[in-house]
Amino acid sequence: MFKHTLGIFLLTPLVLLAVQFKVHIDLTGDPLVGIATFSHTLNTLGYKYQIETFSTQNSLIAMDGTVIGAKPFSASVLTENIQDEGIKLLYARMNHGTMELGIDVTSAVWNIQALGIDEGAQMSRSILPYWFRVESAQEIHIDPPYGGKWYPDVSVLDASMHVLSTYRSDKSVDELKFSLPDGSYYLKVSNTNGMKLLREGMWVESISLGR
Repeated sequence: MFKHTLGIFLLTPLVLLAVQFKVHIDLTGDPLVGIATFSHTLNTLGYKYQIETFSTQNSLIAMDGTVIGAKPFSASVLTENIQDEGIKLLYARMNHGTMELGIDVTSAVWNIQALGIDEGAQMSRSILPYWFRVESAQEIHIDPPYGGKWYPDVSVLDASMHVLSTYRSDKSVDELKFSLPDGSYYLKVSNTNGMKLLREGMWVESISLGR
C-alpha cells in the first residue's frame, strides 16, 4: 500500500497554483529536528509553514498548518528536496483540499552549511536567520561589514535542537566572540531588529581554541 500510494504521488506531479494551502503532517522521530528540517526545506523553496495545531501520541507527532509562498507549489520538487535532508516520505495525498504528508525524520540530517575548524562564511542579505553546522571546541567570531550596525541574536543548539546558549542584544556591537559549549551542533545567527536591516557582507568564522 505504501509503495502504491507513493508511486502515484511521484508519477502524477501535483502542482498547486495557490500561494496558500493547508497541510497536515504525521511525523515520526524527534519533533524539534523534524519541524526544523522540514521548515528549512520549505524555506529554501520559497515557502513558509505556519503551524496551527500540534499534538503527540506515543512516537507520532501530528501537525496542521498552512504553507504560504509566492509561486506555484510542486509536490515533486518538495519530494526531491526532503530526500536530500534524509527525510523519508511515507505517504502524500490530497484530501478535500488539504495536503496530507507522512514523514519519518528518524535519520534526518539538516543539509546546511558546515563551519569546520578555521573556516569562515560570508552571509548574503536574507530575510531568514542563517544556520550553520558547528563542532565543539571551537571559538566563533562574527563581524558585521565595515560601517554596519549589528544587534546580535545568536543561539547555539545541540543535535536535537535543544538550546545550549543564547546571546541577544538591543545595542549594536562591532564584533562578537564566544566559545562553543560541549555538544554544540547548530549555530543560528540573526539580527535582533530583523534580518532585513542586516547589511550584506556579514562574516562568520570558526577558530580553533587557543589559536
